[in-house]
Amino acid sequence: MLELPEIRFGVDLEDIFASGPQPEEHPEGVDLLLRVTPPRNGLTGERRVFNDDGEKRELPVARFRGLLYFFDPEEDPEFQEYAYDLWEPLDLGGKLLLPGTRLLVPASRLIEQRPADGGVFAEWLVEQLVQEGPAADNRYLAWQMAPPPLVGEGRKVQSPWLYRFFKEPVRLRHITVGRMPKFPLNDREARALANFFAARDGALYPYQPIIERSAGYLAQQEQRFRVAHPKRPHDYLTECWQVLNAELCIKCHSLGGRLYRTGDPTTDIRGPDLEGVDDRLQSEWTTIWLFNPRWLMPYTSMPISFPRNQRQLQPLFDGDPLDQTIGVRDALMNYSRLMETVGRIEPAANATASPASGQHSPSSKTKDSE
Repeated sequence: MLELPEIRFGVDLEDIFASGPQPEEHPEGVDLLLRVTPPRNGLTGERRVFNDDGEKRELPVARFRGLLYFFDPEEDPEFQEYAYDLWEPLDLGGKLLLPGTRLLVPASRLIEQRPADGGVFAEWLVEQLVQEGPAADNRYLAWQMAPPPLVGEGRKVQSPWLYRFFKEPVRLRHITVGRMPKFPLNDREARALANFFAARDGALYPYQPIIERSAGYLAQQEQRFRVAHPKRPHDYLTECWQVLNAELCIKCHSLGGRLYRTGDPTTDIRGPDLEGVDDRLQSEWTTIWLFNPRWLMPYTSMPISFPRNQRQLQPLFDGDPLDQTIGVRDALMNYSRLMETVGRIEPAANATASPASGQHSPSSKTKDSE
């Protein structure tokens, strides 16, 4: 799916509430999200008359891109409504809505749902999965088991990695019911496809710079770390590596030379292995993902790992959630280097995690990520 369905409907702006700052969200994350993906104007400029509760009302026509979450065809037509998950920052009459927002569209005001660009098989598969099996009645889990949308893929992955993936696909997501097939692409075709995704999303190509590996950036972070956390005994990158190898990440991922181990195979689902992540993901996308995964993939059940209103994994970064977020990003971007220089470490005995609060959790069986 290269582009999501676009829904057009009549909107009563008095029913729309802006995505206010949530206690667990970092303002720095919101700022980065909106800089990378500026809000789209959700109003088309058109107005139409709708039959609303037996009365004719003229309302502005709005549009947004998202995926259907719920619709009950057996509901009384007078009360039918569609529930969608928003997949883009949206400006509706001056009200900012962030990705992951649930939008309710009365059936009487729905004008059209323009189909997605591609993804027909994925949409079909989701409908099958919600009927029976482990994803029955759980659309979020069904989407996690299906081929993922490729919206924003050019800003998510590094082009050289994508080129290699097209040539020789590897398994990334362990929850999916299928695997990426291997196509007989020659070098030129694979390179053209990799560059297409980057160009489509306005990313630099054929290479994306990773400034988090530069000597200048790391020296700056080291200096800042020494000032902000003077009692910590490690250098900056070692502290980052300790946070990444703490309880929060290792319970779902293989990382740092340590294989994933399930606590309960009936409820736990293995997330992507993190080996090679520094060659795969781009840093901006990774940063936004760590700030709030649902901004990038609303159906994921991965929570905000380091909520702004919680202090955890102390004494690492003295429990500062913003520094821990950036620290994990920097550990991921320097993963191979840290495996060589620090290697496998055991989680700090006194660095304990607290369950993230205020997070959407569709099911205890959906602990998957990117």
